[in-house]
Amino acid sequence: MTPKQAPHPAVTDLQQIRGERLRDRRKLLGLTQKQVTQLLPDATANNPNAVGRVETGEVQMTDTRAIFLSRILRVPVAWIYETDGYELLERTDDPFLDREIMQRQILGGKTIKKIIAAVGEKAAQPTIDLMVTDEILAVGANNRDTGLRISMKLIAALIVKEGTNV
Repeated sequence: MTPKQAPHPAVTDLQQIRGERLRDRRKLLGLTQKQVTQLLPDATANNPNAVGRVETGEVQMTDTRAIFLSRILRVPVAWIYETDGYELLERTDDPFLDREIMQRQILGGKTIKKIIAAVGEKAAQPTIDLMVTDEILAVGANNRDTGLRISMKLIAALIVKEGTNV
């Protein structure tokens, strides 16, 4: 029996970078590792911390798991894999790591405006955060809107920023 070889350092780095991005998005949504793991259709009692192991880079994420995580976290699969222009983003310019954009993506601008009008901007934030988390937990991996509208805007912005002719 041949012992397993350690993955190439570049692969390990990619796993950790992807894991960090997933962790940041999960935390932005107000979710715990356990909550996200429980939303995974392929979660089992034998693997209670599947998301934590992906976030730390301990295990390589399968394509199937990436699809389910993209649905739960409401991001495109390309964002997870850092392709289709997402690899060009600085962390500070990433729309999926921006709190206001995320809230509008999950709840919609009209809902947020109504909450702010009812209780004021400062008091609205905890309510909005709770509503985002509740929405994710209610829909889970059954969500089909994984941020495609934001993706198209992002690609258009990158084309303009880079001066690329299409």
